[in-house]
This record gives sequence, C-alpha cells and structure tokens, in this order.
Amino acid sequence: MTKTYREERRLNWGEADPAGTIYAPQAIDFAIQAVEGLWREAIGATFRDIQRTRRLAAPWVRTDCEFARPLFAGDRYALDAAVAKIGNSSLTYRVRAATEDGTLLFAATLVSVVIDMATMRPAAIPADMRAGFERYVNAVDAAS
Repeated sequence: MTKTYREERRLNWGEADPAGTIYAPQAIDFAIQAVEGLWREAIGATFRDIQRTRRLAAPWVRTDCEFARPLFAGDRYALDAAVAKIGNSSLTYRVRAATEDGTLLFAATLVSVVIDMATMRPAAIPADMRAGFERYVNAVDAAS
C-alpha cells in the first residue's frame, strides 16, 4: 500500500507578496519542506542526518511549480507529498497543495540526485532508503 506525507499549514503574512497572496518562491520552499517531512516518515532521517551519517546529499536538479488558484495570507491548506519515480540515484517527488475542501492551489515536481559528498558524483540510493521511499511511490498525483 502506498502512503502520502501530509502537512497542514496556514499561509503567514510574511510568506505573502504585497497583494497578500503567496510569494511564488515560497511554494518551492514549502514543497521542499514537505519532501523533507516525507524523508522523516519514510526513512527516519532528515537531509542533514544523511549528510552527517552517510556522507550523502540529495541536491535539487529540477524544480517546477504550477499555480492553479491564489493562496492568500491566513488561508489554511495541506501539502501532500509522494515519490513519483525512483531511479538509480535520482528521486522525483510530487507535492500538491490544496484547500481543506481539496481545491488545488499549486502542484510542484522536484527532482534530486543522491551524491557521494566525498566525490560530488551521483551515488546509488542505498537499499534501506529505497525501501522506505518505495512505500510513497505514486501516492499523490500533482497533476490533478
């Protein structure tokens, strides 16, 4: 059974632009935070934990965000994150932000590549990490 990581939030005034709607780069930041939450659930570690304990990192090589409706300061919303694809060293994530009634606000696709910090070259995703991420594959469709 696949899982989805869910994080419920409220857009704060400082995260909005002068019009009172989400400052566009914040959507990518929120998506990255949701992916790190997925990591905590899936593998029991944060990005920094993996750097410290395994000398691996997972820098972003692609980020994409499509906005469907405005998100205003004070609005409540939920972020749902899942893994869309697992490669040898890459992970593709989908993050969907929606209102409490399920109305899509924005959808993001992010791709990271696991690298060996000593060589700064791609590294295979360790088997235990892969197994954790596999529980979250295709659990959310950011395109909907």
